[in-house]
Amino acid sequence: GCPLFIECVARWALAKNMIEFVEGTKKVNLKLLDERSDDVTAAIPRELSNILLAPFNKLSPPLWDVLKIASCIGYSFDADLYSTLNKVLEFMPKVRELSAKYDCFEQTGSHFRWKQQAVYEAVKSLLMVNQRQKIHKMIVRAFEQSKINSHIDDIKGGDVRRLLGRHCALAEDWAGACEQYMRAGDRAKAMFNFNEASKMYEEAIDFQAKMSEQPSLRSRMIPTINLGTCLRELARYKEAEAVLTRCLNETKGECAEIALDEELFVRALTALAALYQAQSKYDAARRLFERAVPIARNIQESRSSLWLAENIAGYAETLRKSGDLPQAERHHREALEIRTRAVEEKSCTDLELAVSYTQLGCTLAGMRQYKEAYEQHHNALGLRYRYLDFSHGLVSESLNYCAESLCALGRGGEGIPLALHAVQIRRLIFGTSHPAYAHALSVLASCYHAVNRYFDACDCLEKCLEICEVAFQKNHANIIPNLMNYGNVLR
Repeated sequence: GCPLFIECVARWALAKNMIEFVEGTKKVNLKLLDERSDDVTAAIPRELSNILLAPFNKLSPPLWDVLKIASCIGYSFDADLYSTLNKVLEFMPKVRELSAKYDCFEQTGSHFRWKQQAVYEAVKSLLMVNQRQKIHKMIVRAFEQSKINSHIDDIKGGDVRRLLGRHCALAEDWAGACEQYMRAGDRAKAMFNFNEASKMYEEAIDFQAKMSEQPSLRSRMIPTINLGTCLRELARYKEAEAVLTRCLNETKGECAEIALDEELFVRALTALAALYQAQSKYDAARRLFERAVPIARNIQESRSSLWLAENIAGYAETLRKSGDLPQAERHHREALEIRTRAVEEKSCTDLELAVSYTQLGCTLAGMRQYKEAYEQHHNALGLRYRYLDFSHGLVSESLNYCAESLCALGRGGEGIPLALHAVQIRRLIFGTSHPAYAHALSVLASCYHAVNRYFDACDCLEKCLEICEVAFQKNHANIIPNLMNYGNVLR
């Protein structure tokens, strides 16, 4: 009854003259192999795999090994990702030989796929559990011993980390699987692919639970904090709050029994504070930052610590959004000074300055110092354009703020092309239901409004409000200015 095997079985039976097609009907009859008996079961193989694998009976042992390894890798695989196996096994040359001589695989570019899923399943069924584990361990070892490991994140968009994590898991190397999925999550997070990153961190947390020895508190909490951060970026606020609150409570609980891991405690505090800030719970966010920042200052002796700058800037953003703009400016300028020292000491590139330029620009805009705000955003855009791909999420952020500043300076027409690019990039990165996309639409609407393109502005704001009403709770701070702008356009 399984359609995957019907064609293979029918072809085999026809070749053995065991069945015949009845002309004029849609029936196939089973022919009697022995006229004296109607028992044909003895002629039929006990296992279907014997039928499917019969063409490969004369394969050399090295080719059989490659066939088995390919079945462990999966139904499809990329030649570039598994090129590291060539040195030990000549894996891909043998895959191509199997494809050319035995019609096992079909190829599209560097991508290979088993030609018949039934054959793939049959080969896989030959392997015992311990044999499969040994093969997966061998694949992991080949990756670790190869030179590819030094630039692994640059290959195929970092897919190697995720695949290597899968092989570690199938080899029951839970610690290795956790590490690889963590790194895959970190890379996806850096690329603003928060949906993929959250999945990777969830996998890492699941594998930690399978370890025979419980990992340290820090090892357990870091993927949990990162998961909560990704859920926040995806506007899944309730899930993020549950994850981060549990994380903070667990950190406090365990640190009460042992020496406090102050850096971890600060990370847990600031992650939850950033979530409260995103939900417009500024008082709660401020209280958490006011606990975290003094600890961060106390434990970080270096005057060029990017980690300290990040915590000070996070506090400053909460101050800005809660309306305390002078204090926000003071803290953002302090964070900029720390990052500037780090650049001078060559502990980071000047791309790091773009973060402070952006945050300081937003603060100055709130203080109606639009000219300097535009200069700060323009500096950030220049750095990001130099170091990053044009379609990167951080480039779209700077385009967005430059357009907003130009609009405030009465140069809305100049802001339109920048805002259009920002909308397009954010649509590709975040999708059409994310608050970041809504913000880009809002800025574009302001630019349209400035040049009297009222209908275009109205369309943008209606889409923006539809997104905000789903993503945020009623009377959220991000909805109010968009409602006011919509009212101005309608007027």
